[in-house]
Amino acid sequence: MLEDRIKLPFSPQTRKSDFILGALFSSIHVLLTTIVYHYVPDPYMDEIFHIGQTRSYCAGKYEWNPMITTPPALYILSIPFCGYERYVNSILMFFAIPAFCRFRRMFSRDDVWLTASVVGCLPILLQSSVLFYTDLLSLITVIWGFSIRSPIPSAFFFTLACLCRQTNIIWAAIYGIGYLFTHFNKKHKFWSIFQSLLDLWPFEFLALSFATFIYWNNYQIVLGDAKAHQPKFHLAQFFYIYFAHMDLSPEELILQRAAFLRIEQERKDAEMARTLQQREAEERAEPALSPAEIARILNEVPAQPQIPANFRNIEEINEEIDILNHIIPRPTATRRRPNNAVGARAQGEPDAQRRRIRLDLDTQRRTGDIVTIGASSDEDNDEEESEDSDSSLSSDNDDDNEVREGNAVATSSSDEEEGVPREIENFAEQMANIHERLRVAQRNTLNAPPFFGRPFQRAGIRTLQNTLNTPAVNVPRDGQYGECTLCFEEPALPTGCNKCKQLIGCRACVNTWHSSAYSSAAIPACPLCRHRWNLRPDVREMALIDAEKRRAHLRRRSSSVGNLRIRNAH
Repeated sequence: MLEDRIKLPFSPQTRKSDFILGALFSSIHVLLTTIVYHYVPDPYMDEIFHIGQTRSYCAGKYEWNPMITTPPALYILSIPFCGYERYVNSILMFFAIPAFCRFRRMFSRDDVWLTASVVGCLPILLQSSVLFYTDLLSLITVIWGFSIRSPIPSAFFFTLACLCRQTNIIWAAIYGIGYLFTHFNKKHKFWSIFQSLLDLWPFEFLALSFATFIYWNNYQIVLGDAKAHQPKFHLAQFFYIYFAHMDLSPEELILQRAAFLRIEQERKDAEMARTLQQREAEERAEPALSPAEIARILNEVPAQPQIPANFRNIEEINEEIDILNHIIPRPTATRRRPNNAVGARAQGEPDAQRRRIRLDLDTQRRTGDIVTIGASSDEDNDEEESEDSDSSLSSDNDDDNEVREGNAVATSSSDEEEGVPREIENFAEQMANIHERLRVAQRNTLNAPPFFGRPFQRAGIRTLQNTLNTPAVNVPRDGQYGECTLCFEEPALPTGCNKCKQLIGCRACVNTWHSSAYSSAAIPACPLCRHRWNLRPDVREMALIDAEKRRAHLRRRSSSVGNLRIRNAH
């Protein structure tokens, strides 16, 4: 559902250190602006209109130049800088970087400064900001508007954005629509919509004001000279602009399930191999048709980053392409790009969860049938070999088989009647149960001891675990602490939870589990005891945990011995 896809993993957050980075960028911007003033002291290009209008306001002449097509917000704010108007963007850069950082933390908490610096150094934005243009102020107000969840302050920033550029009313509408979907409650549909509309009263006032402006401006959005901003249909731009959407979801292009191709060669049990291969057949066959695959990728991109990109395509279908008028969609799209392959795989997990639920339930039914058939065949062989067995035992086995078959038929019939998997309240617990059943089925059918023996034979299980991205029950092995609950191998650096003192697994697997929980909009927690984590996993090395246990044991022992001596003395 759209209301599920539009929800964001984290709440917006601003830190004091962000303003330090903003001060650094502002200082660099002052230096660049000084250099531009040295070589280009006179107004350049569109600055002729912007600076001229600002200086007329400085002189007390509140007249409007009919050649200007943007509202006067920037001109009014720049009155104290009359004669040095370009330095206004240097001050705005101080507030731009914290806005980028705050917006970034709504999607990810990794490499926030790096991503904000990349957006701040965007050539189109940085080059235009050293001149007296409205692009930087327009971008800052829109980003701050999206980064605030309360409608009243957000409406203030969007109002300022519309007073800077009237086309920013589109972004205000996107915020309002997203707020409605986010706060929509299926159980109380009417009341939730009514309450959301009450909360959005500032945006409703903004929409009414904009409609009044359209009526006052002779039903036109453009102020002043509208001849240079007439939209024309240009179909050829769709073909090379629409493919740019793929950069919004690069994780879909990663071949992360290639190990399943080797399962049938590595496994002696062809039936189980075909079952696992059929599980991935649907996903592997999707890239066969490129147009259909591109449409699927565009459909799986989360709604909030996708909407600005769609409006970017719509806006750029003009008679002449003015790149400066379309800066806002680019930073908003950049917010979601992953920094590495692990981030890309984790980032694509929330959009594929619903499809994987169907595949997992189907695999559970298939593997359950295989285990049942194998168990029944073993019982038949045992009965043929031992003809003198007790009749009561054979009758009990027959009863068990009948119950098992009845349960299997009931399960398959219920699945066929429902057609769609039932609603899962606790997704992580359900996925863990599915994975554990798959693991038991594989151990029963593929002979567990050889399966975990050599490294190349663990590719199938490891790939299945990475695909499911769920924890498993910690089953002890020959090692000191047991196997990793995430990759099923001997942990290279055994790491455990500080709360339950149990082994989780390798430190790298713990970090991957933590990042995947963040990307799937879930609460990061220990996969064993569900102890909630914060920004970092609340884990330690098992050696330190064992040392702490020994020290606690010695303290308890010494205290008990001391108490015993005191009682004996009395």
